[in-house]
Amino acid sequence: MGKVKIDKHDYLRVILTDTLPYEVPINFLNEGFYHYLKGQQATSSPVESSVAKFITKFFDYENYTRPYNYRIHKNSKSKRLLSVPHPAVQIKISNLYRDYDSLITELCSRSPVSLRAPSRVASRFYEKELVNYSKPETREGVEVEKEGFEKESNFASSYFTYRKYNFLYKYYDSYESHRIEKKFENLTRFDISKCFHNIFVPSFGWAVKGKEFAKRYSQYFSVESQFEQLMLKANEHEDSGIIIGPEFSRIFAEVILQRIDLNIIEKVKSRLKLQFDSDYTIRRYVDDYFLYTKSQSTAKKILDLVLGELEDFKLFVNESKTEFVEVPFITGLTIAKMDAKDLVSETFEKLLIEEHEKKEDASFIKSINPSITAKRFIKKLKRLVKENDVSYESLSGYTLGEVRRKFYRILEDERVKLSLKENKTEQLLKLLLFVLEISFFIYSMDIRVRTTYIITQIVVRLNTITEVTHASFKDGVRKKIYDESALLLSKMKDKGKANSIETLNLLVSIRTNFDDYPISESKLIDLFDLKRDEQTQLIIKKEGAQLGYFQLMVLSSFIENKPEHSAVNSFIENEILEVFSTSDSKKIRSSTDLTCMMFDSFSNPFFNEKFKQSLFDNICLKLGVPLSNYNVLDYIKSREWFFTWQRDNLAQILMKKELRSPY
Repeated sequence: MGKVKIDKHDYLRVILTDTLPYEVPINFLNEGFYHYLKGQQATSSPVESSVAKFITKFFDYENYTRPYNYRIHKNSKSKRLLSVPHPAVQIKISNLYRDYDSLITELCSRSPVSLRAPSRVASRFYEKELVNYSKPETREGVEVEKEGFEKESNFASSYFTYRKYNFLYKYYDSYESHRIEKKFENLTRFDISKCFHNIFVPSFGWAVKGKEFAKRYSQYFSVESQFEQLMLKANEHEDSGIIIGPEFSRIFAEVILQRIDLNIIEKVKSRLKLQFDSDYTIRRYVDDYFLYTKSQSTAKKILDLVLGELEDFKLFVNESKTEFVEVPFITGLTIAKMDAKDLVSETFEKLLIEEHEKKEDASFIKSINPSITAKRFIKKLKRLVKENDVSYESLSGYTLGEVRRKFYRILEDERVKLSLKENKTEQLLKLLLFVLEISFFIYSMDIRVRTTYIITQIVVRLNTITEVTHASFKDGVRKKIYDESALLLSKMKDKGKANSIETLNLLVSIRTNFDDYPISESKLIDLFDLKRDEQTQLIIKKEGAQLGYFQLMVLSSFIENKPEHSAVNSFIENEILEVFSTSDSKKIRSSTDLTCMMFDSFSNPFFNEKFKQSLFDNICLKLGVPLSNYNVLDYIKSREWFFTWQRDNLAQILMKKELRSPY
């Protein structure tokens, strides 16, 4: 793996790492926004004053803003609300990191309970081997240390380095967890009910300075008041609940929860005379708690104190999900993951001929029947799900990740690359078809953003490989991807996931395949809850259809400006004009989606010039800006902002996504 050095003084990289939810459309990156701000820092290339003045009306907006709220599928039964903060808020977040990153790490290092907290400003990140799929051939040469945020290569992990675990399952597998299990016989698991929805913004000051002190001096300037004001500004001045999704929100919550951790330890000691890490111990991963005790009666006494301490901060435990467990502390899900890992490992081992190291070409891959081998794998997967009494959705992401890892390891073998070069691909084609069969099956059982990213990585890798192979191999792989994708899109529509982030990301990933096997217009617009009016033949929305900023931009990037989709493109442009014509100046500037939509509409290469001019004139009239400032429009049109419109950078985008894995 290559280490890449980061400029620790580039506080604006926060905009690439900590201000957006992980679960956004694949091509929604913030990179153009970042590069504009970086350019403004460079005295050698400031933009023209009229351009800067226009953009400042949005990026330096000082009043309260409305975040762009949207929902993703948390599981098969519920959704999760996420929010993109306003660009002006994102800039203020980066300024807070610049001024107070040391304070943030200090405030997040006080609790011995926390399992995930920022510890220091990151200086490096790793370029993961598993996402090396931009090229089918091996990379060669020495390790090169380069700036991590060059315009050509924005691979961002996070602004901070985190301790101790970036995924909860890593804690379960850790020495720390095993050591605790040796010492304590009882485990009580519980979590905070709708933690981020219920966080009381002023409680940040309580966590930093103490409740009584913070209330008494709330009218005075303080560091904590800056954090609180920013949270209020990001969410329409709502003091109950914070926006969900950005890493910054998790850090805000972590400071509060660490104060609660310390209060719990102190009260258990003073009231119950129990010593932390001796008579009991607690671990917390974000808002999930693990209370270890030597008896269940002790656990209940401590839990009562925890409930009271949380209530003092206006937070509450989800009592319906509280579990009391005795040793061994292992769940059916943990066992199922172990079984799934073994199943994937054994399956891929059987795909290779014994002593395959001695083979000199791709004949080390067995010749299989893809369909029969896939059925065998799926049957075993179904059995382990049933035997361990777990759901597909709790296991699918992990299993799909294991399939990807094993599969990529084979693809990186030099003999595979040689067989591709020499067009000796019969066994390899069967292997790819098998992998696609099981991958899409696993994905179809749990269509969420995370699993969509993994299936996208597999699809992009295979589409890239087919670029350097003969026609029949390319057709076999791409046709399989198309068939599986078309089936999935129909299923997503039937399950009420039309317009969802999951659907949008799948469309972005399979765009190349639909170039080879075009999707009919009627099926495409149906995915977005659109239809053709029988009388006018214009594209219109179905009753109750919800098309927001993400949907309009992704649909445009999918159809591009192809003549056969001109009616769809006209609908998108008219929809955008309608949104802005019914919005006043304040709404345009304060709404995250309208601000971002305006910049992306101007930069979108698939929208026609007449539309852009009309939109610009409309906005200028409302802002009181002279209509003659066409240099402003020319500048905004000339660069990307929030969405990227490039088609050939999907592998690189997915690499960045992989480095920013969700917690």
